[in-house]
Amino acid sequence: MQEFQFTANTPSGERATAIAGGATLVGVMLLMFVIFDLLLPDLLPSRALFWVVVVVPAIVAFSIVVRRMQHSTLGEYTLRLDGRHLTVICPNQTVIDLGEVQRTAIDRHKGDGKCADFAIAGSKDQIRLRLRNATEWNGQSKERDFRNLAKAAAAIEDALIHWHSPQGGLSMYQLFSDTSANLPTAYRRAHNIQVIPLYYYIDGEEHTCLDTAAFEDTAYYTAMKEGKAVTTSQITPGNFIQAFRPVLERGEDIIYVCMARRISGSYDSAASARDELLAEFPERRIALINTRGAGFGEGIPVMVCADARDAGADFDAAVAAGERCVRYIYQVFTVDDLMYLGRTGRCSNFSAWVGSALNIKPLLKAADEGVIVTFAKIRGRKKAIKALAQYYDDNVVRADEQTVCISYAGCPDDAQTLAAMIRENHPPKELWVVPHEPVTGSHLGPGALALFFISKHNRDTGEDDGLY
Repeated sequence: MQEFQFTANTPSGERATAIAGGATLVGVMLLMFVIFDLLLPDLLPSRALFWVVVVVPAIVAFSIVVRRMQHSTLGEYTLRLDGRHLTVICPNQTVIDLGEVQRTAIDRHKGDGKCADFAIAGSKDQIRLRLRNATEWNGQSKERDFRNLAKAAAAIEDALIHWHSPQGGLSMYQLFSDTSANLPTAYRRAHNIQVIPLYYYIDGEEHTCLDTAAFEDTAYYTAMKEGKAVTTSQITPGNFIQAFRPVLERGEDIIYVCMARRISGSYDSAASARDELLAEFPERRIALINTRGAGFGEGIPVMVCADARDAGADFDAAVAAGERCVRYIYQVFTVDDLMYLGRTGRCSNFSAWVGSALNIKPLLKAADEGVIVTFAKIRGRKKAIKALAQYYDDNVVRADEQTVCISYAGCPDDAQTLAAMIRENHPPKELWVVPHEPVTGSHLGPGALALFFISKHNRDTGEDDGLY
């Protein structure tokens, strides 16, 4: 059983507050009007002073009523999730039994980033809570509520995944990945893939990207370009244990497809969690697949594992399919500003400065164990995009049988230009063009453009061995 607490209001409570405040404002103004304009018209020497005397008390009364109403309708809500069963405990201790979770939605208000509605629907009932981040209610900041909101949404999403399993029930093994995989939320839910969040921090404030559809990539990469400081953190062993344990308790095994071990400590954290959990559940199995990549370099192997499982493959066969994909997936990209690579140690600061000054656009790829290396240097952005497309044409295998992915960091027009080139000579079965997720995107910087596909060349030997 999991519990999450929010200091929140209900939309109906906020409407009641607005109505009461508005009625108070109108009522006090009418009262002042009656007193000073009808009963005592000679008391005030001027019409301007009359309106001051009317309006000021009305505004003060309005503020007092709204404040008191906010305090009376605001309260601590507790969301309790037991498997797929949801209950909500209201501030007055009323318990709302929502039943089996069916859907959930978070609406972060576009005009007010400090406010969000959290809607939850179950088989028996539904509720909508309203959080106002960083609003001083009762003298407390609401940052905690937004963090708890993200955790609750992740837990409910896991429950929804099991509820809508494509096989009509739970498989004997569960696929896991993390948010670096860049997989669209709808795809993950449709294919029963659980995701563990990676966190990033903007000016010290914690964020995650569990819902790719809600990620405001333009604002994020624009903020980076304007100098906002972004840092990231790896997943801890405790995070993995918390995510893995319920699956093992259900009697299922686990396949975790992970970002490159050389560029993130998350793999080692997962290995630590695996060793601890297998001591507790010796009859279970946990496989870790080091993709030696990030972004869709991790996401495509997850998709291959999911396809294998959905086709009826057992645990060992799904692991083998994912590991085989890792050996043949190509991850190539270019960046708009070498300075971001310089900051993360991918190239020297001097080289980054010279490259940026000369408008040099490197073509980079994930090589051995995920280390990023430069394999070409192109003068100019348009030529770099053409070079990416040419690299695809030279190396792709059976394009009409695979999903090719393009991710972009704040440059959607360039992504569509590349997509059009990809479709010209070797059109893939599917072509995904999506924003690059924020964690690894923070190391590439605004303007990064990445291409992911399965190649005929083994990435370890560089040869076409005819095995894919």
